[in-house]
Amino acid sequence: EDLKLVISRLNQAFVSLSGKLKKPNILLIGKTGAGKSSLVNAVFGEYFAKTGTGEPITKHLERFAPEDKPVVVFDTKGLEHGSHEEFLEETQKFLLHLRSSQDLTHHLHVIWYMIDMSHSRFQPFEEFICREL
Repeated sequence: EDLKLVISRLNQAFVSLSGKLKKPNILLIGKTGAGKSSLVNAVFGEYFAKTGTGEPITKHLERFAPEDKPVVVFDTKGLEHGSHEEFLEETQKFLLHLRSSQDLTHHLHVIWYMIDMSHSRFQPFEEFICREL
């Protein structure tokens, strides 16, 4: 019940925001293997981001902004237990860089946190990242 309400509110906020922006900027965050790059490909309906199993594929932050698509998606490297503080520091620097622009279209508008439901666990370091960002 609560999850449905959260999803509904997120959808409403996204629709409202996307109507005001030319191209909203979306940051994807989640643990390694959660499906961030697969979501990029699903959002654009094309194969843009490399995907795979086992070793992490995305090694750094990647920007996807096809001219004919209505959003810009930033795919991040996967979160790993023990390296979340480094991830947080790098991400905060990136967010500060975006916020330094006077043009609000360059700012980040949405963060999607991907959860790998096959593990059905939300680790304390994941909560920490979500709260800090």
